[in-house]
Amino acid sequence: MNKRCLRARLRAQRRQQSPAHARQVAEQVVAHLASARLWQAPVQLAAYLPSDGEVDTSVLLRRARGAGHGLYLPRLIGDSLEFVPWPTEAPLRPNRYGIGEPSGAAQPPSALDLILLPTVGWTVTGSRLGMGGGYYDRCLEAMPTRDIGDRPLLVGLAYACQRVEEDFAQPWDVRLDAILTENGLQAFSDAAEAAL
Repeated sequence: MNKRCLRARLRAQRRQQSPAHARQVAEQVVAHLASARLWQAPVQLAAYLPSDGEVDTSVLLRRARGAGHGLYLPRLIGDSLEFVPWPTEAPLRPNRYGIGEPSGAAQPPSALDLILLPTVGWTVTGSRLGMGGGYYDRCLEAMPTRDIGDRPLLVGLAYACQRVEEDFAQPWDVRLDAILTENGLQAFSDAAEAAL
């Protein structure tokens, strides 16, 4: 199956989640993340605002703010994105996709400890299938490898049913350090094993 067909199938599958199940998954992913070692001390955390059936992050963002973590949201810039602090629930401006973005000065990805990425599909080797725009890949491609330890952990957020057996990764795709689903955290890198 080519990536376009796979993406369409997985997007349809996640949009079919019932509102009750989506709320339950949102609570479960927060519980799993809150039990991780990384969460126990203040972290600089980037997440996304959901669209198109993505796992809802509203509960996670509230819990993170209450725990004293620094929050960031992505902001589109050309064909890439940047991360902007969102210290309070300040009003957001919709981007060209209708997704709210904060105003203010952006921070480099290296200033963050953890980035939660929206994920259409994932494999047990850490491959991530996104929406197809390549925004996250372009933003994160210049970061050093995880082993150097001076870049954030990249954790995909998805439903467990979005797991794919066949590896679809391309050379330019940025790999995940871990995936977070309603079933828990699954690490793909040594750094993720240590932090989560």
